[in-house]
Order: sequence, then structure tokens, then C-alpha cells
Amino acid sequence: MISLTVENARDLLEPGEVYRLGYNCMNCGELFFCFDRIDQCPEAIANLERIEEEYKNNPQEHHSPGLLATMRKNLACGRLFGHWGFTMDELMDCIASDDNHYRAYAFDGKYCSGSGAEPLWILDDGETCEDIRESDVDYGDDDEGW
Repeated sequence: MISLTVENARDLLEPGEVYRLGYNCMNCGELFFCFDRIDQCPEAIANLERIEEEYKNNPQEHHSPGLLATMRKNLACGRLFGHWGFTMDELMDCIASDDNHYRAYAFDGKYCSGSGAEPLWILDDGETCEDIRESDVDYGDDDEGW
């Protein structure tokens, strides 16, 4: 299995190819992903602009410059676009209907899924999400998790 990171995604993923991805941080699961592209997400850029404007217009509030820099880095990073399904049949239905265009986001240098910043891993044949051990997941410097 290979951790899917901002650094390695462009080298690992080929447009039109199907990958079996897994996660096992806060939740455990797998999905099939047909990769399309890495691109900016207009909603993320709009959110970044809104957050920066809020910070600028509220000087009386104490805002962490470090937090803003982290938010800027995570929101401005390209996202993974493609189609997905929990089964191969679901994936094929999504591709056929051009539905559920997936956008995995970057968090702490890793591509993630869900609201819990679940790092994604490319699974090899025979591997499951249970094979992603907690020790494989790098939680960063603070060891407080995601």
C-alpha cells in the first residue's frame, strides 16, 4: 500500500485508471476511484477568500497567523477529481451517469476523504483497509491525531 500524498499523487495516478483506495484513521473503509485530474476547487478558493476577509474585517478578534497559513495551504491545494463508488458496480454507474464527481482534499500533505481528514492509501491486490495500521499513519508533530 502507498500513502496518497500531495507530493506523490501526480506521479502515481493516471487519468482514466481505477484505483482501490482505503482509509483507517477515524473510520475504516475502501472505495473504488477512477482518477480524472488534480485541479483547484472553486468552492475551496471561495472559502479561502471568505475566511481571509473575515480575518481582515475583525481586527479585534485574536486570530492565529499560523492557523490562517495552514488553512490557506490546505484550501488552496489542488484536489483529486474523479468518480467513485464503494463497489465496482457503483463506480461504473457513476461514470455512466457522470455523477458523484469526487474531490479528495489535501490535509497536512496527504490526500484525505470525509470530514475526519481520513488519509487515503492506494491498496494493492489482497490488501484491505484493516491492513493500514495506526503506526502507518503519520499524525504530524503534535501526536494529537487529525
